[in-house]
Amino acid sequence: MSYMTGLIGCCQQVESSTSSSSAPTNVSIATSSTGNYDDSFTSFDVAAGATQQSLVIDGSSTSENVILTLNLNDGPYTIDYGSAAMASAYIHCYLRATGATSYSMQGSIDSSSFTFSNGCSIVWTGGAFTAQDATGGSGIGSFTITHGSSGRSYTIPDAGDWFKIKVTGSATNSNGTTNATSVVITYTFAAL
Repeated sequence: MSYMTGLIGCCQQVESSTSSSSAPTNVSIATSSTGNYDDSFTSFDVAAGATQQSLVIDGSSTSENVILTLNLNDGPYTIDYGSAAMASAYIHCYLRATGATSYSMQGSIDSSSFTFSNGCSIVWTGGAFTAQDATGGSGIGSFTITHGSSGRSYTIPDAGDWFKIKVTGSATNSNGTTNATSVVITYTFAAL
């Protein structure tokens, strides 16, 4: 008598879903949730009054002029901050992402021609921002330019001084983390 060994198997169909099996996609730092500018951010003067507009940028360019003088007259920065100890601006942005459940953005001073001439300096204030929308309030943080002191008055940066603000971001879900392309915007003090 011969014995036959049989193998009985079963097949299992495995279904996969791209959206449930991948890290977030389409991750970018932008000026808002839709429209406007992708791979960018905006800034707003902390002391934004009727005249404090010299550090406001809309995110349309990666290179911005901070106007010290205009046609040999005081420009917006000099008018706003020429007699102030410091100038500060909030950085606002939105982390666009598809399929994300958590978010993180961080700002920093990427580089600068500092210490500024005239004894000026710059610092970043703010830790990791862990929400998707930082387009209002104090945003993801702020930079502060501290002016030099000259007796009873302050000295502001000179034309040609510059600094770069960098924003990084990442979006995460249970399948992983995707980093956004870092965004760097250069602010250059100018006499026009």
